[in-house]
Amino acid sequence: MDAALGNNHSQAVWKHLENIADPELPAVSLVDLGIVHRVETEENRVKVELLPTFIGCPALSVIADVVARELRSLDGVESVDVQFVYDTLWTSERLTERGKLALKRYGIAPPSLAQPVCPYCDSVETELTSRFGPAPCRMVAYCHHCQQPFEVFKTL
Repeated sequence: MDAALGNNHSQAVWKHLENIADPELPAVSLVDLGIVHRVETEENRVKVELLPTFIGCPALSVIADVVARELRSLDGVESVDVQFVYDTLWTSERLTERGKLALKRYGIAPPSLAQPVCPYCDSVETELTSRFGPAPCRMVAYCHHCQQPFEVFKTL
């Protein structure tokens, strides 16, 4: 067993995944976004199962490539298998509190069943202006208080 991975390979991989940013939302790690479903380690091999936020997400291949490259950089890891699984659906409830805060700091309102809260001024004087945003997982809203448009992460 490699000393760099320590006694618990899986824990070391999870810790490393916490530092890998989502390519479309660089303020949020893949772990905080809640798309890391399962990590399996065996000797020098790592298997990571990811949940896409949307099946048609255009960044899936980029995410898989980044995860594989980053995990291969760990000492003792020779083989990385990254798979997207579809039998478990990603939901916005998988976002961690740290992930929601990172979205807000990035200017994107975290998902909410209530009126979207403006990430800039915390006002609820907002309106949804389009259910279609720059990515399938986001919508566009407008804050009447600070007069700023902003994105809202969809609630699923």
